[in-house]
Amino acid sequence: MKKLSLEQWLAQAGSGIVQAACGAWIRQTLGQGGRWRAILGALMPLMALVSLSVSPTYAGEHASKKIRSQRQPSEIIPTSGLAERDTILVRFKSDAPQRFSIQGWVVNRAQERALATARGETTAALSIAPSRRKAAKRRGKISKRQVAEVSNQLAVCQSLLRDASTFVKSCGPNYVVRANATARKVPQDARYSEQYGHTRIDSERAWDITTGTSGDEVVIGVVDTGVDYTHPDLQANMWRNTEEIAGNGIDDDRNGYVDDVYGWNSSLPWFAGRGNGDPADRVHGHGTHCAGIIGARGDNNQGVVGVNWNTKIMALKFMQDSGWGFFDDAVESLEYARRMKQRGVNVRVLNNSWGSSYYVSWLEDAVQDLEQEGIIFVAAAGNSAENNDYRPFFPASYALTNVVSVAASDDQDRPSSFSSYGGSTVHIAAPGNEILSTLPGGSYEAWSGTSMAAPFVAGALGLLLGYQPELTY
Repeated sequence: MKKLSLEQWLAQAGSGIVQAACGAWIRQTLGQGGRWRAILGALMPLMALVSLSVSPTYAGEHASKKIRSQRQPSEIIPTSGLAERDTILVRFKSDAPQRFSIQGWVVNRAQERALATARGETTAALSIAPSRRKAAKRRGKISKRQVAEVSNQLAVCQSLLRDASTFVKSCGPNYVVRANATARKVPQDARYSEQYGHTRIDSERAWDITTGTSGDEVVIGVVDTGVDYTHPDLQANMWRNTEEIAGNGIDDDRNGYVDDVYGWNSSLPWFAGRGNGDPADRVHGHGTHCAGIIGARGDNNQGVVGVNWNTKIMALKFMQDSGWGFFDDAVESLEYARRMKQRGVNVRVLNNSWGSSYYVSWLEDAVQDLEQEGIIFVAAAGNSAENNDYRPFFPASYALTNVVSVAASDDQDRPSSFSSYGGSTVHIAAPGNEILSTLPGGSYEAWSGTSMAAPFVAGALGLLLGYQPELTY
């Protein structure tokens, strides 16, 4: 697979899956510009897969008037998207014979399915051989009839139009389309109406396409005060290390970490034996709150809903119950995520709603190590209302290609009064004022901060990567 820079990757994704779920607030990015501005302007209306949401145009009778006036007869219009794998649609001219041969391929019109006839011309669905096709499985809920990218269908059509232009007027793939209904996929969660953030980012438009993945296809790590993995709205979406037996004091999977069932806890002081395998957030709640924004279980008739209804959250606790932590413990948590990725756990995104004005190179090195593993590092821009271009806030201000720095906006898409900003160092804004989410003990509460904004972006990226897992940067 061709390797792309993260900016190229997001630009590609922006015209696809990340085009409806994070609405106008993506454009509300603070500052005057920066390398992420144009990219993330497309990233977050999360999910307008335009090529699947409207009837696509192909050569011939279905071409728009503007395109029709510019094209030459029998010219195919290049495009992309998903189509039925074994079928092309052909418009035969009125004088086309019932049977003819092109480079050894026999076209027998009598055996094909005629769809329409007008002015002596017939539109038919032709079956094509399955050779040289690149299978592309999608979660499109289309049964029996297989779909694939259109490259092979287009190649066949180009051959027809080149070698049989006497008989063929137009040709194109049998595209997959979606109904453009106004009804949206609305979760049946008790307090969903109180979550204005989903309205701001147009989540329902995203959920029309995907609500997340099942299984362990995408794992999102929450590097924080831990996560209450027993919370009713989170327990079904928690990542579990199935090779580890809880509480037996043994490193069952021999990964160097004992009892790491839900993640890792690096917050213990040296005299307490350093880390352990219980990353529970029982007191402070910050990590649990962030986890709920990312992936509170959707449509379960209780509480709230995260950007991902179905995901896997890895708990990485480095801050103590007081809400304070140390850089070395953060590095240990990042290293755990990196090692698990190397062992086959599909960690794609880490949420980091924490930071400091102090720069340390070895924390930057740890974030860069994640970059080498293809892990996106989402970080809160800070709550000091300062320009990070001049007063950096780390790790959000590290100039690394896998870092996404997130500012906060309010319920009207205005910059939050407390949020830090920066034309080149802050890349995107997300809802961060009075965000309702999960807290330890099965409770819920509204909190404010760029800490709440970052998980919206982490969740949206996870939603994208679950739908298009082949994307790289």
